Amino acid sequence: MLSSNTPVSPTANIITLPNGKRQRIEQHNVPRTAMSPFLQRAPVTSLYQSIQCRSMFGNRLFGRKIHYSGRSILDRYRCHDNQVYYFYFPDYTSCLPYSVDYSHSAMGGNLLAVPDEDGRVSIMRTDKSNEPSQSEFHCTFHCHGDAATDAKWSMDDTMLLTSGGDYTIRIMDVEQHSCLAAFSGHKGVIRAANWHPTNPHLIVSACRAGAFNLWDTRCRQIGISTDEKFQSHVLNFVEFDAYPVYGPVRAVEDAHVEKGKTSRKGKISAPRTVTCALFYGQDEEKVLTSGSLDGMVKLWDCRAGRTSRPIETTVYKDKQGVTKGIADMKLDQSGTRLFSLCMDDSVYMHYLVDITKPARRYTDPAFKAGFSSTLSLSHDDQFLLAGSNHNQLFCWDIEGDLKQAHRFDGHTDAVTGVAWHHQSNNEFASCGNDHRVRIFKKDK
Repeated sequence: MLSSNTPVSPTANIITLPNGKRQRIEQHNVPRTAMSPFLQRAPVTSLYQSIQCRSMFGNRLFGRKIHYSGRSILDRYRCHDNQVYYFYFPDYTSCLPYSVDYSHSAMGGNLLAVPDEDGRVSIMRTDKSNEPSQSEFHCTFHCHGDAATDAKWSMDDTMLLTSGGDYTIRIMDVEQHSCLAAFSGHKGVIRAANWHPTNPHLIVSACRAGAFNLWDTRCRQIGISTDEKFQSHVLNFVEFDAYPVYGPVRAVEDAHVEKGKTSRKGKISAPRTVTCALFYGQDEEKVLTSGSLDGMVKLWDCRAGRTSRPIETTVYKDKQGVTKGIADMKLDQSGTRLFSLCMDDSVYMHYLVDITKPARRYTDPAFKAGFSSTLSLSHDDQFLLAGSNHNQLFCWDIEGDLKQAHRFDGHTDAVTGVAWHHQSNNEFASCGNDHRVRIFKKDK
């Protein structure tokens, strides 16, 4: 028997419409009022879930990242005798190593490049030792006619970008030990050169003559190495196949000299070294530079078709108002924080959104910065390592004590180059004016 009355479902509701009529609807069809995302509550996380996530991944599910003190970790690093390498010329007189740099992933990141005073680059396997039986795992080759002042691995670890006292920059093939390209245009010893973090064609370099240059391997080829005008760049004791020679796409002279400034005798002031030049994050047309005397970090607009100019600057001065130079700079992994090693015996941290004011200052009562001192950040941005004129390495926990560093002994003269392993915090390396490279490893 049919009925005209629709049976009422236990999950049904009866609502009154604006015209006065009543309508029966099912519960799952009841319209819901949209809630503003600003009024919605965050998912509730239990204490158990938070602790479990922290133990597995290092972060809480809510709040800030948990910081744990690195003091107990730093106490475990040691440099054993079989991890000390002495550098010498072919006649066995002492030779200075200038810097150290780890590969990104090749051989597990255990390849260390070391340029030296003889124009060579040595590549060492840091998972091996200095025992004569393991010498086959280390190699050395020439790349400059004068001192090789710096070496940086490409992101794929197939090439090395080297800087020299012969006023040139070179790209060297790591496997073949051959020169792939040279860059000519600086008027003095090149302090350092750096790859763009994502574009392998772009390079920026800093020169002791007071300039920084931008290079692009896609344009501005000015010849090949066999041309007569480049014969002074050829290494007489090394045979390389012909390779392209490039000129700068942008050269900024007197980058850290006030325009028109003269000395008391009316002469133009001497060139001020550009100690470091870095690309501003992944930007291809902005460059950060630091000066040896003016105490400035400058952010440059280097767009094509216009004169390069600084768009932001910061000046480091001591308590007496005297400017102090910058020895080195490094960006963290996120590209948001800049660390600057200042000659006032401090390391400053800036957020790149505003480089005019430092956010933090790292110091130590015994820390003495030198012109050749460098910085390095651990791969997880937890530790900041610096060389010094005090024959020691100084390491700060970035989120820890700002006024007390952990000190590492071993060198008998000023420590110049420092580098963290790119794959883990288990290892770092240093070189110094005692003609030695030391590899520090964390004891198990």
